[in-house]
Amino acid sequence: MKARTGFLGPRGTWTEEAAMSFSDSLELIPYSNICNIVDDVDSGRLTYGVIPVENSIGGGVVDTLDCLANSRDALIISEKIMNINHVLMSSGELEQIEVVISHQNAIAQCRKTIANRLPAARVDFSSSTAEAGRIASTDSSVGVVGSRRIAELYDLRIQSERMSDLKDNYTRFVMIGKEFSGRTGKDRTSICVTLKKNEYASLWRFLGIFAALKINLSRIESRPDPVSPGEYKFFFDMFGHRDDMEVSIALNAIKTYCSTVSILGSYPREEWPRA
Repeated sequence: MKARTGFLGPRGTWTEEAAMSFSDSLELIPYSNICNIVDDVDSGRLTYGVIPVENSIGGGVVDTLDCLANSRDALIISEKIMNINHVLMSSGELEQIEVVISHQNAIAQCRKTIANRLPAARVDFSSSTAEAGRIASTDSSVGVVGSRRIAELYDLRIQSERMSDLKDNYTRFVMIGKEFSGRTGKDRTSICVTLKKNEYASLWRFLGIFAALKINLSRIESRPDPVSPGEYKFFFDMFGHRDDMEVSIALNAIKTYCSTVSILGSYPREEWPRA
C-alpha cells in the first residue's frame, strides 16, 4: 500500500513535483497549509509530508521553520534541492494583466523581473502557486508566476519565460516522518535552540563549540519566539549525523548555553549546485 504523503497543494505546485521526485510509491495528498501537514504527520494521519524549507533567493520558509519548531514528533528524514524555473502565465493576453499573484516565496524570487516586464501591475499573494493558477483561469486580468505544470492544469497561456530574478534559483524541499534516518556518511543535521536568557556572549560560546569540533554549520536563521516576546529561536543546519562522534559531543555540549534544544532531523545531505 502506498504511504499517505501530504504536500503543499493544490496540484501543480513545485512541492508536488518535489514529492514525486522522492518516490513513485507515495499516495500524494494536497494540503493548503504547511502546519496542517506537520500536524498530521505528528498525529499519524500521514506517514510522510513534503514541504519547502528554503530558497536560494528568498531564504527560509518561515511557516516550515515555525511549524517544525512546534512539532512533537515530526522529523526531517530526507531532502531534495530543485532548480526552480518560474514562468509568467495568464488566461488572456499579456496586456490584460493588472495584478500578478503567487505564493509569497515565488513572488520574492521574481519581484524585480515582474517590475521590469509589467511595471504597471500590482503584486499580491496566494496560498500557493497552483491556487494562483486556479484564480487566473477565471480572470484574464490576473497573471501568475509558477511552474509550467500549472499552465497545463488550468489551460493558461505562457506569456514570458525565465521570471526568476537570478538564473540560479533553487529550493530545498524536505520530507518529514517520525523516525530518524540512518547514518550514511554524507548527512545533514538540523536543530532548533533557544539560548539561555541574559547570559553574556552565549551565542558566541555556542558557536565556539562547533568551531572547536570542526563541524561545518551550513545555515543559521532566527525566528521570534511567540511565547516569549523579545526572545528568538535559532535554527542551525550542520554537516554530519547525530550519531557521528563530533556531532553527538556538540549536541550535548551546547545544552550548557541553551534552555531548549530540539533535533529536527539527521538525514542524507544533497549538495547545493555551484555556479
